Amino acid sequence: MDAETKRSAPGFPEKEGAARDNGKQAGPAQRRRVGLASSLETILSGSLRGFEFLIVLGAGSLAYILRHDAVPPTSYQLAMLIGAVLAVYFMQVARLYDFRLLRDVTGQVGPLTASWLGVTLTLIAAAFFTKTSEDFSRIWGGLWLLGSFVGFIVARVWVASLIAHWQNSGRLVTQTAVVGTPDFARRLARLIGTKEALGIKVLGLFRGPGASAQAADPDAPLADFEHLLAMIRSNQVDQVILAFAGDDTGLRASLDRLKELPVPVRLCPGPTVLDVPSLQFSDVSGVPVLNVYDQPFRGWSRVFKLLEDRIGGAILTVLVLPLALLIALVVKITSPGPVLFRQKRYGFNNNEITVLKFRTMYIESDEGRGSDLKQATRGDPRVTPFGRFLRRTSLDEIPQLWNVLRGDMSLVGPRPHAVPHNKYYARLIGEYLSRHRVKPGITGWAQVNGFRGETETTEQMHKRVEYDLYYIENWSPFLDLKILFLTPFVGLVHKNAY
Repeated sequence: MDAETKRSAPGFPEKEGAARDNGKQAGPAQRRRVGLASSLETILSGSLRGFEFLIVLGAGSLAYILRHDAVPPTSYQLAMLIGAVLAVYFMQVARLYDFRLLRDVTGQVGPLTASWLGVTLTLIAAAFFTKTSEDFSRIWGGLWLLGSFVGFIVARVWVASLIAHWQNSGRLVTQTAVVGTPDFARRLARLIGTKEALGIKVLGLFRGPGASAQAADPDAPLADFEHLLAMIRSNQVDQVILAFAGDDTGLRASLDRLKELPVPVRLCPGPTVLDVPSLQFSDVSGVPVLNVYDQPFRGWSRVFKLLEDRIGGAILTVLVLPLALLIALVVKITSPGPVLFRQKRYGFNNNEITVLKFRTMYIESDEGRGSDLKQATRGDPRVTPFGRFLRRTSLDEIPQLWNVLRGDMSLVGPRPHAVPHNKYYARLIGEYLSRHRVKPGITGWAQVNGFRGETETTEQMHKRVEYDLYYIENWSPFLDLKILFLTPFVGLVHKNAY
């Protein structure tokens, strides 16, 4: 390998002993380092499960000793054991043992709180149905639950600091080599480099076997493939990523050479995948395929979403019924016309639905006629005085609970827009109609983040769509609970509601 090639490889080590040794066997220290990052990730994640299991048992025992100055009896020990098992299970479901999440303490607080709340409610329900709730001390229960939660937070702060220390020391860094066509390989390397905090470092870029430096990239040739093989044999590489764009020969040749070596080999299928979020693999009749877009709310997610809408919608309907009747009466006596306003909007799968609202405009206006071609603006003369209050507080949306119970809408989801607005923005924003892959909602992620009301510019609608798509791609029961919790504080009364 010539000196020019060695200098041109981005992130290449200054001392290239592997090339000189041409695959000489590595020493014990080098052999231990290979695969260390993935091993540490597995050990740390697994140890955290066991540690948090012990936290629940320890917090329960300590709480009982502090309260009763005695060792917990069998019934208490059984309750603590069940709580520990449930805690690990709920946190597993919430992906709280995903190594990527363990680095971010603040990002764990919400799912951790929801998981422990789920454990608490499950234990309370079990005690109620088994008629054993009177057998346990309330003060002990409170100390146990609070102590366990504090223990979880302390444990995860310690784990996050340990991960940061290991990454800074290089023990938790996955040394990665990228092999492929120049433009694609460099683009992939730049993308990985922007996320180096995730523990992946690009050692260098390499051309495929048999490709000459001049033919592959005359301006800045990639490093030679033989040098990569030498680095792998000397245990300097943790993984190899193949990034070939339209070069089937180079890809096959690389696979043939790398299959003999004990190093993980990953394949980036093509430049297009870098622009598509959340790609995953699945199996179709034994053939691996990439999942570009998946159906939201499948399996248990769909069941949870259905129960959330039907049960939650029914409970909210009962709670707000007196207020709804009062609003209906005021709407009727303050301006002529129907109490409810019905409007055609697009719902799930781009099908039209009829959305209900309390009428907030005069009957002669667009809303009164049911078209609402023009969005309401600040000080809009079409809005009635009481309607202005309803819009400001979002109380005009209450009748949409009936849409939820009827199955046209969800409690949480992208807000539905009027048909003319839908058609207009669908022409301007390429991903706009992707919002309709799920049912529209009374409240949503965009709304609690401030993107509601009038959209004066296309950029404002772009942001709203961006938040809606984030919700669809990152949905979880905990995200729905978070949105429902935030809605009364930031989603109902807003400066853009008029």
